[in-house]
Amino acid sequence: MIRLEAKNLQVKLGKRLVIRGINFEVNASEIIGLLGPNASGKTTLLRTLAGLLSPATGEILLDGVKFEKIEPNLRARSVAYLAQGAGTHWPLTVHRLVTLGRTPYLGPLEKLNVEDEKAVKRASQNCDIVGLSQRSIAELSGGEQARVMLARAIATEPRVLLADEPVSHLDPYHQLRIMELLRMQANEDRASIVVLHDLSLAAKFCDRLVILNEGIVAASGTPREVLNNSLLNRVFGIEAEFFDRKNKLIVVPKFRTDDKKSGLF
Repeated sequence: MIRLEAKNLQVKLGKRLVIRGINFEVNASEIIGLLGPNASGKTTLLRTLAGLLSPATGEILLDGVKFEKIEPNLRARSVAYLAQGAGTHWPLTVHRLVTLGRTPYLGPLEKLNVEDEKAVKRASQNCDIVGLSQRSIAELSGGEQARVMLARAIATEPRVLLADEPVSHLDPYHQLRIMELLRMQANEDRASIVVLHDLSLAAKFCDRLVILNEGIVAASGTPREVLNNSLLNRVFGIEAEFFDRKNKLIVVPKFRTDDKKSGLF
């Protein structure tokens, strides 16, 4: 069973302590929603879990093995990172860009085999970009580019996908489609950690939520355990209304609490 763990993780950017002693884990078949205000440490945490930043203290383990002791290609196959607003400076075709997701499986000058091509095709179909395959990435809209970059990450077939705001540039149809895709991946014993700002999407699709605030875990648990006005007021400075539809929680922000205090609402 997949178990990506962070133990007593502290991360500095320059001299500033951004992540402050976080303990965190994700298991197979889970979607973890990572929520929090801007500058709360979400991206820094994801980049550290991906091995792109080194912690000041603490450690990251995959199946009980320290991350830095895992061979780089195996690590790249196991954990994929989709950066916020990920793009490319090269005018590659969409198909060529998605095939880069198979790089961890290839030796020097080695070409894609049948299994690689199948993985690329599945990822392209699931992200609804097959019709874009021969277009240059530079010609695409921001939302189309976001789906292409997600397809590249999914083509790796990672055991754990770390996705930083993967639906932020997408229309509502594709927001749902991508979250449904992550759920499908989880059903295949894979896992995702996803940074989200849409509270209802988080409540609908995530098994657990981790709420960051000023570099610490302010709350962790199921959406119903975590999402309440006490937490939303304390962390986000808002109040919301909650609805139950087909056993799924819908969260509608009503107002900022500072507006309420000022008498505007």
